Order: sequence, then structure tokens, then C-alpha cells
Amino acid sequence: MTPEEAYTKITQLAREHALISAAAGGVVVIMHPDTQREQGLFEHIQHVHGLGKHPETLKQQELFE
Repeated sequence: MTPEEAYTKITQLAREHALISAAAGGVVVIMHPDTQREQGLFEHIQHVHGLGKHPETLKQQELFE
């Protein structure tokens, strides 16, 4: 496997599992889900990756529960 192929595979897995917190210019920041939660970013990252509702929508839903 070439470095390019490894990068492609790693980023594919990170996208599929919503681990990417930021990316630009070929630099990808991968963040553990526990760290995402600790930093209050989990819901936002889930939403950006298409795996969850927008954090503001979640807050509104909590108000009505």
C-alpha cells in the first residue's frame, strides 16, 4: 500500500465514523469520540457528517421533552 492509498483509506474510515473535526489543504484532524464529547463537539461533528440532527434542533427538542 502506498502512502497515498493509506491516506485515502484512513480518511474514508474517519469520514464514515464521524471522527474528522477539521480538514483543509490535505491536513485532517481526527478526534476521538470521547474527546468530541468532552469538548462539546460531538453533536456538531455528527451533524456535519450527516449522522445526526443539528445541535440547535437537539436543544429545541430537549425544551419540549
